[in-house]
Amino acid sequence: MQRADTYKVAVLSANRLAELCSRHVRFPLGLADYRCLFAQLEGGQWVPRGGKVDTGHLDVAVAGISRMLNTATATVRLLSQWSLRLGSLTARDLWVMLEREGKAEGVSEAEVQGLLNMLAHPLVRALDGDPDEGYVLSSKLAVTRMRLERLGASVAAGSNS
Repeated sequence: MQRADTYKVAVLSANRLAELCSRHVRFPLGLADYRCLFAQLEGGQWVPRGGKVDTGHLDVAVAGISRMLNTATATVRLLSQWSLRLGSLTARDLWVMLEREGKAEGVSEAEVQGLLNMLAHPLVRALDGDPDEGYVLSSKLAVTRMRLERLGASVAAGSNS
């Protein structure tokens, strides 16, 4: 390890690398997340990191993604279940409902609002409404899935240009 540190060679077991690859399929992370395995920011510059690789920050990032995916699923379910009966629901309404069901998992009202903003964005258009008046579902979930898939395909195609 001392030699790896001296020559700035990152060391990661094959088992841990396989775990990271398998997990990436379920919870894809970006370059910024993985760069920290092999380099560190010093004085505004990325410099190579050597020695044993710490993957703890990846575990935290994946836990955050998983938590927000669970929150998104529960939030859309609540909107589907209650907005027809109650009308528009605000982030606060939904956050309180999530808390009552034990589904908030440490999620803040601001995070729920961020999720609602994303779902209401013109590219997604899963929701109609605004932060003050609340939101209702604006299309079937299958249509929202198709829009998100199309957005993903478009972004991926643009990265290949």
